[in-house]
Amino acid sequence: MTDVIKTAKTCYDELISKYKNKTKNYMENYKREIGTNNCQNDIKSLKSNNNNNVMNNPQEIVNTFNDHFLTVAANVFCNIKKITIILQMTLILPNT
Repeated sequence: MTDVIKTAKTCYDELISKYKNKTKNYMENYKREIGTNNCQNDIKSLKSNNNNNVMNNPQEIVNTFNDHFLTVAANVFCNIKKITIILQMTLILPNT
């Protein structure tokens, strides 16, 4: 696995050096390599898991996604804090 990573890194280092000081050309190549295109997929409706309502209002859909991702971020942050406290209590990390 390490050899594969080294080979890929060498390959991409060569590509990056080829586009030195040519940001536009580099970004075009980068997008082509990772398969990014300018495709836009609009979400027309969203079904709620809570009450099986179907949302069609774009602003309501956006707010629902925002609430979801903010909740996920808050939960991850809380879990990181809990792990840090546990590690500090077991003397793995110094008190900060």
